[in-house]
Amino acid sequence: MVGLTALSGAVLTAPAWGSGTGNRVNNCYGIYFTRDWNQDCNESGATQEGDYKSTANCNNSGDHDMTKYRFVGSLASYDGEDCTFSVTDVDTWFQ
Repeated sequence: MVGLTALSGAVLTAPAWGSGTGNRVNNCYGIYFTRDWNQDCNESGATQEGDYKSTANCNNSGDHDMTKYRFVGSLASYDGEDCTFSVTDVDTWFQ
């Protein structure tokens, strides 16, 4: 029983140490850590001006969307609404 308890604790807490990035669109993407996520662009910034919509796929708590208008070269990092449990991916589209 002790082994199972230790194993389940490790499985439940493992996502807290991980992070990931979603797809890239014009150098911009979503990045996520456990429940927190952002819409970011890499070091050269957005390559096209317009709306970038990111959707955080939240585990068992409903997805969260964010749309930000970016100019060419934008390096801004926008913080998305946290998920209740965990983020499994962030999808980004240029609109």
